Amino acid sequence: MSNNNGLSVSVENAWKPLPASEWNEENARHLLNRVGWTASPNRVKQAVQDGLIKTLENVFPLDAMTNGITRPPSVVKFEYEESQLQSSLKNAGTPEDRAKIRREIQNKERNAIQDLAMQWITDASNTNKSAFYKWVLFLSDVYVVGADKVRNPTLICQHFDIISRNAYVKAPSLTKRISRSPAMIQYLDLNSSDKRAPNENFARELFELFVLGEGNYNEKDIKEAAKSFTGYKSKQHEFYVNNQQHDFGIKNIFNVSGQFHGDDVIDLAYKQPAAGRFIPHEMLKYYLTDIDVPIEYLDAIGKEWSSKEYSLRYLLGLFFSSNFFYAKEFKNNYIKSPIQFYCGL
Repeated sequence: MSNNNGLSVSVENAWKPLPASEWNEENARHLLNRVGWTASPNRVKQAVQDGLIKTLENVFPLDAMTNGITRPPSVVKFEYEESQLQSSLKNAGTPEDRAKIRREIQNKERNAIQDLAMQWITDASNTNKSAFYKWVLFLSDVYVVGADKVRNPTLICQHFDIISRNAYVKAPSLTKRISRSPAMIQYLDLNSSDKRAPNENFARELFELFVLGEGNYNEKDIKEAAKSFTGYKSKQHEFYVNNQQHDFGIKNIFNVSGQFHGDDVIDLAYKQPAAGRFIPHEMLKYYLTDIDVPIEYLDAIGKEWSSKEYSLRYLLGLFFSSNFFYAKEFKNNYIKSPIQFYCGL
């Protein structure tokens, strides 16, 4: 029976678990195709036998990425040689020598990042890890950095390690760790932000792309939040706060005043109603549908998720076991991205 919004599941039942009686081959195939890259007949058969809850536990194992991502030899070698190369660049005697060393560094960076990408695809194609790797890929699309600007393979690896090792924690905790990622600090120009001239890039992305979504903050919130992240720096791949460059003054963010630091801003952002809707909405677009879902459905899952302190592990179970996820209108209409198609092969 369809609702007046055109969806076959009501808001009241949308995020309740799929009844055990409805767990069948069709729904198992739907889950495996969406949560990972593909659904082989053997895996579908096993999932039907295991049941929905055990299947989710299997595809999202608790120990999925305790050691971080695999570093290919070229990345390990670059990490070892980096300080020596930078020292040689600094001490080069002529412009020609500096240009030669700079080209060498750039070539090593480029090759290591390419090797890292291929290693990641190889690891992600492992059937036993595919769902977790897809989840990490989703989170990396939220907390995005670009190798075109960061370029340093060590920092890119470090950033993916932060995401993969914290992929099940509470979202505010992950966001705080992301704010300390040297790759993110470089990508969004926090290194150049101080109390005399706060850079707004990170604060804007924090609200728009990480936590709330467009339209749920104003320009004053961004400007005030930017002051709270002044002094966030990285050096030799380590995060630190330069207190001499930090603005210790009173800020007013979301109509709340205080002597806020970066973590305080993140906590304030997650107190906004939009925070509960944002990641679930991104998950809907990534895993399920490009149909515009009425906001009441997002409000419902947001209320449930926020009641669990924004646990990402809880959200995975809630989302992939829900009546909404298995609604008939979301089946057999999924267009895979090139990377999903390739890993599925």
